[in-house]
Amino acid sequence: MLSLLERFGWLSTDERARYNITALGNLVLAEASKDARNFKRRFAVHLDECYVVPGWLVARLHELNPGGQGEIILPAPPKLLGLGRRKWGDKKWPDELDEIVVLFCTSRLC
Repeated sequence: MLSLLERFGWLSTDERARYNITALGNLVLAEASKDARNFKRRFAVHLDECYVVPGWLVARLHELNPGGQGEIILPAPPKLLGLGRRKWGDKKWPDELDEIVVLFCTSRLC
């Protein structure tokens, strides 16, 4: 977490590898104490910029589970014969994945 906050520019390290809050970090801290929701949004935006977490995925997960109750199942793509797992960038959703989801949901309460 500390290295992440450093990447955002909210913390810095000195010559003895101690963390110090930056001027920007102080502004973010003041904002967080006034409006926690806005801080969470800002944090999510920085995560998206650093790690390219698709915002639509986060929005969809929240839509599926707005109260933070229960669980959401994200099935792993099946191994393709002789090719290993599907590449992360392959966005195609084959019928086989629909079948896996339906099979799972009929065997449990979804």
